[in-house]
Amino acid sequence: MIVSDAVFAMLLIEANFKTFMPNASCETAKATEVLVCGATIARQLTT
Repeated sequence: MIVSDAVFAMLLIEANFKTFMPNASCETAKATEVLVCGATIARQLTT
């Protein structure tokens, strides 16, 4: 999903989510879980 020219979102089913994170997913009836990842073209842009 494209949010803007610089922001994208990716929604995953549980089977695909497990490929990003080896830990177990949380119990959604008791907690909320989100995985956030940032990327940049050049290291100088991160400071």
